[in-house]
Amino acid sequence: MHTQIALVLVLALVNVAITVSDITLNGCMDNCGNVSIPYPFGVGTSKETSENCFLEDKMNLTCQNNNLYSGVNLLVLEHVMDVLFYVSKICNTPNRVANDLFLRTPSNFTISSKENNFISVGCETYGYLNSFNNGVQYSTECLTGCSKFPNDVVTNGDCSGIGCYEVDIPPNMKNITIEAYRFDVSSNYFQSCGHSFAAKRGSYSFDISHLENLQFDTIPMVVDWSVGDELGCEDFRKGFRKGACMNNSYCHDIDISYGYQCKCEEGYDGNPYHPNGFQGITYQYINTTCAL
Repeated sequence: MHTQIALVLVLALVNVAITVSDITLNGCMDNCGNVSIPYPFGVGTSKETSENCFLEDKMNLTCQNNNLYSGVNLLVLEHVMDVLFYVSKICNTPNRVANDLFLRTPSNFTISSKENNFISVGCETYGYLNSFNNGVQYSTECLTGCSKFPNDVVTNGDCSGIGCYEVDIPPNMKNITIEAYRFDVSSNYFQSCGHSFAAKRGSYSFDISHLENLQFDTIPMVVDWSVGDELGCEDFRKGFRKGACMNNSYCHDIDISYGYQCKCEEGYDGNPYHPNGFQGITYQYINTTCAL
């Protein structure tokens, strides 16, 4: 049985002094605790206009006890989000699945194939990363092995197959589960647990001590996001609608399986989703609409 989870949302901090209107709509909450909330994400409705502070329903967040909540735990950096997702863990039991946690993603959210790896850690451990999309399931797997005395062959920082192995993640994976299994452990007395997880590239470094047990239950994973629907930029090209792309930006749906992204025209920087127009303010992460 899948266990569906919701995690705390964390958005990127804006490291420059800018006004609320530069990152949010008028009358909308600009931060939750110490965390900024850049449009097209938002919390509830505007105190000034009563209109939505978010572009689409899936981008509507809630702020509770100075934490932002959504269906996933997100750190927004331009068109990607960092997600804290659970590590699947199995101990002292062969050929049995570990925690089978189900991360349901909105239609426009996918597990980034460019920014993540799928990793298994342990001796005689193998894991599955499963995706469920439109009635179709597909998976990728990752397997590790060890000698009887793994200290002789395992190297810290090496995740090439002995004690730790990582593989690329296929594109367009969403609604995922991660499963960890172990082979017969009767002859393997060195380590007690096996782990499998999807991780943001560079966020994990293997250590021999991890063969006995990892010291963390969650790890960052990158989720790609887009706006709009399955038509992508088609309606823009036909002139049917304006969509989400504001001043000095354009619609982009190349290599995107659902919806589209807005990108700044050449020579402009900033947040192409914000409706206030460009104001020429220097930005670091997310600022105002595309500006010179």
